[in-house]
Amino acid sequence: MMAFVSRPFEVAGAAFYADAFVAMHAASAFTFAMVAFVKPEMFSLFSKSNIPAESITADCIRWSAPFIFGFAFFAASSLYLDPKARLYIARVFILSFAIAVAAGVYAHTRGRWNDWHPLNIALFATLGLAYMVLVVGFPGALD
Repeated sequence: MMAFVSRPFEVAGAAFYADAFVAMHAASAFTFAMVAFVKPEMFSLFSKSNIPAESITADCIRWSAPFIFGFAFFAASSLYLDPKARLYIARVFILSFAIAVAAGVYAHTRGRWNDWHPLNIALFATLGLAYMVLVVGFPGALD
């Protein structure tokens, strides 16, 4: 079991910025999950066709929401974990976001998504790269 040992935002410098990034990730994932759960038809913003609220597509988006909430809670709780656990979680996020980027690029090539869809791919790529920078360049920031 992972031990809860540190408190976020107590250390100045890189650790403070790492905590701010993780908190931002948790907040954005929570917001993304809320939209997926409550208003999945908003994802029509990224598709070439409308996604009706009562469609199977909207149901699939709703089904994904609990897992997106899980990512949000996973990120938020990592702020209170020991450094070894935080590095492990950051590595999980790097791999998860790499898979999300690959899936997003593949989905975009199918022609069903509009020119706004790459914003989602860029969001996931940015999150994954930021976690990689933390793990490789500033692992001590996750103390």
